[in-house]
Amino acid sequence: MGVAVCAIFRDEARYLAEWVSFHRLQGVEQFYLYDNRSTDDWRSELDLEIAAGIVDVRHWPFVPGQTAAYEDCLRRHRNDARWIAFIDIDEFLFSPTGKPLPEILRSFDMHPGVMVNWRTYGTNGWEHSPPGLVTENYRWRGPDDH
Repeated sequence: MGVAVCAIFRDEARYLAEWVSFHRLQGVEQFYLYDNRSTDDWRSELDLEIAAGIVDVRHWPFVPGQTAAYEDCLRRHRNDARWIAFIDIDEFLFSPTGKPLPEILRSFDMHPGVMVNWRTYGTNGWEHSPPGLVTENYRWRGPDDH
């Protein structure tokens, strides 16, 4: 497998389907997700992807949980994918050129890891999360020197 994503989440059901779909469009083939004591109905958002074997969710009750979850993911899946991105559910990984991630990563095959630039989008002036997609509602980002 080429590209996978590992992330930990808690009570982010509203965003999961969009987040997975977005990354599938970028060329991500597999998702290793860690549920950190969620109380919302995240399963219904991911049922189809779980059934298809695209998303693997592991119960992760530990606090703090992120570093240990990422270490667990690396230990379990280090040989399952050429690349594993370790990102948050509110982060969207893509190439600004529009090329799929596997195509971009081919030029880094001789490297053990890749770092990417980070852009902060903030609240976009919303006091409360609006209905709709994150990628439609949060379009203004901070300056490059932020």
